[in-house]
Amino acid sequence: MQTLEKGSEGEAESAEPALNPTNHATIQSLVHAIGAQPGVPAPCCVPDHLSPMTLLYMDEAGNVVLKNYPSMTVDSCACR
Repeated sequence: MQTLEKGSEGEAESAEPALNPTNHATIQSLVHAIGAQPGVPAPCCVPDHLSPMTLLYMDEAGNVVLKNYPSMTVDSCACR
């Protein structure tokens, strides 16, 4: 999971995740950049590892509910 750290002057530094491009994304990026094939879009960054999120809340009836939502937190991304 990426975290932000404070810089020397108290400002948050950028947390740049590794892009981890696939071979397909690398070739797609080159084809898009040089325009070799019209209509080929640029690759985009998508989640590649997700974690669950647990929430504790009160429902409309006042009941305390503990619910686990799978695949709700993005841990890392990759170019696809």
